[in-house]
Order: sequence, then C-alpha cells, then structure tokens
Amino acid sequence: MRVIYTLPEELRSRLKEPFGMLYRGEGLECIENIARDLDLESSFLITVGDVVTHYVLEFGVQPHLIIVDDRTKRGRLSPEITTGKGDFREVEVENPAGVITEELDEAIKEAIDGEPPVRLWVNGEEDLATLPVIKYAPISSIVLYGQPDEGVVAVIVDEKTKEMVGEIYGV
Repeated sequence: MRVIYTLPEELRSRLKEPFGMLYRGEGLECIENIARDLDLESSFLITVGDVVTHYVLEFGVQPHLIIVDDRTKRGRLSPEITTGKGDFREVEVENPAGVITEELDEAIKEAIDGEPPVRLWVNGEEDLATLPVIKYAPISSIVLYGQPDEGVVAVIVDEKTKEMVGEIYGV
C-alpha cells in the first residue's frame, strides 16, 4: 500500500471548512432540503460517507459513486446503513486514517470514468476521499459529504473547487 498524500497538520483546520453549501440538520431532512435546491436525480452524483449515502438512497436517488467505510465518527454502523440499497459494482480498497493511498486515488478515478453505479468500500477511513473525488469528478457534478454534528455539505464541482482541491491535494 503506497501512500500518495498525507494531510499536513496545518491544513487540518482548513478541511473542517465546507467546500460547498452546508445544509444543516439531520438525516433525510438534509437530503430533502438539498433536493429542493439541486437536481440530484439527473446530476452526476457522488456521496462520501455512510450516513449521507444511506439517506440519499432512502430518498430514492441512485448516486453514480458512493464511498463508505462502515463507520461514522469512528463508531461502527448498523448493517442497514452500510449495506444500503441499490445494485452496485463493488470495489474494495485499503486507506488508513489521515492519508490517501494510491489504491484509493486510482479506484476513485476508475469509478468516475467507468460504468456506474459503484460502491467503493474503504477498509480504514474515507474522510479524505472528497479530495480525489473533486479532482476527478466532471464539472457540474454534485458531491455530498457529511459535516459531523452539523449536516451535509453539497459541492457543485466547478473550476474554483477543483482549484481549491489542487492547492491542497496537488497529487
């Protein structure tokens, strides 16, 4: 397993700031609010995180790519959340906390370029996966990820977000 990116200590606080619009609330309510503003069904949609993914699937939308690690806030999840709904092509990768492995980076790129839908299971942690997701996602894609204890962040991928990610994750 080759690590290609380690999050520098000085950037940890920067990554706590949302890359997109923060929708405050919990569960299905957050997804319903996002769906009022954004067209989740016909967009190229990527979800990062088990709980966000669960509620998007419960809302009835099939993301092109979901990235999960069977955990939330370092705790285990119920099987109902982690197995989810939908008929996904399954990909499994190793990725420890605080880093991005070459395996994760390549799996995200291949999943975005390949035939959807894909469920990317991360053995370890998927917290930094949003960086390569934004790097490889097509312009106008929607990326949803959880903001712990606050809600869900919705990112509409554009040149500005790709530039921001490039400054952090220049791999």
